[in-house]
Amino acid sequence: MSKAIVVFIALAFSSLSVSAANLSGYYSFERVDAESSEPAWDAHNVNLIVSHETGAFRFFSEIEFEKAVKMEGTGECTALPCEGTGRGEIVMERAWGEYSYNKYLNVRLGLFLDDTYYQQHHYPNVVPNFSRPQLVTNIIDGDIEGLKLHGEIAAGLSYVAELGQDPGSTDNTHTMVGVHYKKEVGDLDLSLAVRTHQYEVAGENEDALSYEVIVHYQNFLLWFEGANRSIETGDKEGMYAILAYSFLFDNHEFSPFISWDTYKDKAAQTDSRDRIGYGISYRPEPNIAIKLEQLDTQEFDNVDKTSQWGFQFAYFFN
Repeated sequence: MSKAIVVFIALAFSSLSVSAANLSGYYSFERVDAESSEPAWDAHNVNLIVSHETGAFRFFSEIEFEKAVKMEGTGECTALPCEGTGRGEIVMERAWGEYSYNKYLNVRLGLFLDDTYYQQHHYPNVVPNFSRPQLVTNIIDGDIEGLKLHGEIAAGLSYVAELGQDPGSTDNTHTMVGVHYKKEVGDLDLSLAVRTHQYEVAGENEDALSYEVIVHYQNFLLWFEGANRSIETGDKEGMYAILAYSFLFDNHEFSPFISWDTYKDKAAQTDSRDRIGYGISYRPEPNIAIKLEQLDTQEFDNVDKTSQWGFQFAYFFN
């Protein structure tokens, strides 16, 4: 394990003694049995989150240890990347500092997830289903390294603007401007958003549009997101919807759900790739999530219909 990772872990646990610092995170374990591959157990990830606030400033970081990570060096490291052996991946998923001037202007610098709903709420204790929608990262990039401005406007409206590039890159730039609207009326919580994205990849300009509708009414929850992206070889478009209903039984929460997910890469295929999923999420405790999901991919481009089922256990702490 590299010295940088050891130092980060030491800082994470030592932060418990720092005033107002917080250590949190989660563990996720999965098993997927798909027709196209052998079933396997997967110690999917352990995430450690360290956050801190002082005055008008905030700090947030998240490091992910993925796929039963084990890394060993093979000798002295004199130049990057260092040689070594192992499995899995260690990722700094988010690391940013933010200054809040007021509720209308917040300035964030660092590494952060792109401002699409699934990316911002992808944690197993938040997302209703198990399988990630196809439009995530296939159309809208997952993360960005740079500058983010966000804040309220008025009457439920807020704005967000991002400027940066792919993490670790200098030529794949990304600019985004978006508007959010939130409204609460009785038992109804409504959230709408639309964003325009502009990418420059290897000197070529690409434009994208993303949008979302999130509805929470009593025990019902609906997530709907869509996006399209214009590239030189052809457009990409996709959307998904997840509908869930939550109820309590003997103080345990159950949430059956159904999902629909479609993705079309016009340069690579002629048919859209459609997936239909259904399953249930069970919470014996507020910080525990256990999910079962059946996912069917419909026939496309002469590829036969395939099915898979998945299991997920997640444990959260703070």
